[in-house]
Amino acid sequence: MKSTFLNTLLRLSSDDLVAIYNYPKETGLEKMDESKMRFSLNTEFSNSDRDKDCLDGLWVFRMNTKGRVIGKIQNTTFYIMCVDTSFDAYDHGS
Repeated sequence: MKSTFLNTLLRLSSDDLVAIYNYPKETGLEKMDESKMRFSLNTEFSNSDRDKDCLDGLWVFRMNTKGRVIGKIQNTTFYIMCVDTSFDAYDHGS
């Protein structure tokens, strides 16, 4: 899983952000509404200026079938809020 995480993070970090937004959700980022998540943001982060300066919503990138990484985006920084390897942080649909 560590290898998958690092390879995905490296690929997304080396590509242009505008291009990443246009990737399909299987290989890029997927925007999710915070109300759909089944976890709470750390209050130290959510009460900070960093959170206020982030893009709306939470952003998810996939690690193949191994899990999802959920975070917030501020400019070119991706703050990891949750690593979901049990696929229970939000409803994935049927």
